[in-house]
Amino acid sequence: MEQKQKIINHARVEFVQKGFKNLSMDDISTALGISKKTLYKHFPSKEGLFEECVMSFFKQFGESLKGIILSDQPVIAKFLSFFVKASELSSTFNAGFWDDMRTNQPKIWTKVDEFRVDLIQKNFKFIVIQGQEEGVFRKYDAGIIVTTFLAIVREFINPHFLLQYNLTMKQAIVLCYSLLINATFTEKGKKEILKLRTELSNEILKDSLISAICDNIDEL
Repeated sequence: MEQKQKIINHARVEFVQKGFKNLSMDDISTALGISKKTLYKHFPSKEGLFEECVMSFFKQFGESLKGIILSDQPVIAKFLSFFVKASELSSTFNAGFWDDMRTNQPKIWTKVDEFRVDLIQKNFKFIVIQGQEEGVFRKYDAGIIVTTFLAIVREFINPHFLLQYNLTMKQAIVLCYSLLINATFTEKGKKEILKLRTELSNEILKDSLISAICDNIDEL
């Protein structure tokens, strides 16, 4: 692994644990056993390093979602793969990190928000259209479903919301998907998700995540 990537990987973990203000470039260079000159050669400022730590993760995250969309899986498998991939955010960034970013690096927070809006608008619509063809999504306008999902994500995956309701990132993500399923899925779609709880739990799904969604599905 090249030195620049090692710096990013280490700094990302440290920023999540300590916050932007409480982590210095000295801390990072000392922990990695490199000189400050070497660190600044790759990243002229702490702000630039922070932005790279956040945006490089989201760009990779976006590529993974595109791979799911372009796969030949049934739409339920794509939908739940999309969900499991989104849940990886919870193992990388916590509510405190989101709040710290929005407070201390608002420009980067804005970039993250714009990126996720673009990501959902460009990718999730394909899942909705395929789902309608397979009888999983109700026949609402696909654009309306996407806009609804986007509104839920922007409201719930938000530092103020997480802190106000004392939710973890994972709990908020489960809530987003549960609301979407109950509002826009057909009975057939809900039954297929319940069926997949056992069939795919050892492949693309994690038991705790899919069980959490299934527990929140309205009674059929």
